[in-house]
Amino acid sequence: MNSLFSLGRLGRKLRSFGKRKDGATAVELALIAGPFFFTLFALAEVALMAVVQTNLDLAMADTARRIRTGEVQTQGLSAADVKNDICAGMSRIMAVNCGADLFIDIDRFSAFQEVSNPDPSEDGTLDPGEFGFNPGAPSDIVLARGFYRWKVFTPFFQDIFGTMGNGQRLMASAILFRNEPFPNPTPGP
Repeated sequence: MNSLFSLGRLGRKLRSFGKRKDGATAVELALIAGPFFFTLFALAEVALMAVVQTNLDLAMADTARRIRTGEVQTQGLSAADVKNDICAGMSRIMAVNCGADLFIDIDRFSAFQEVSNPDPSEDGTLDPGEFGFNPGAPSDIVLARGFYRWKVFTPFFQDIFGTMGNGQRLMASAILFRNEPFPNPTPGP
């Protein structure tokens, strides 16, 4: 009889527990906190990648304009000078590690049919061995490409957003254009 009495009390306690509303807010928060923070971190990660990609695109567009008008050629700028200018353009809003993570490839072609834009990454690594710097002469066709290795911050998203090894994403920007007929730079002594 004692066990029936305690089961009856237990049943009443369980029914009264189901009717109580004291911890409902805590339970609801526990249920939505995980998906909420997952979505929040994903949005922050995507927003940062979008800012970096936009900065790379803008910096490459500015560099392409300077090559197209002959400014780079007539001033005798080197690949390092152009890379520093692109880095300065990318660093307007947020600091980026240009020294180790920014790569440029500028090449000239004599016809649009000859242009090739090969993928510089293989097996999750970037191979800049084929990259060069040839901004061309007046009226040449030029392909200016910039690549930036972005480290994905959130460890969970490294496999989702990463396109390279070590949780990195390769940002790329390419612009194809014909140089204007600017005056040929005179060769220096």
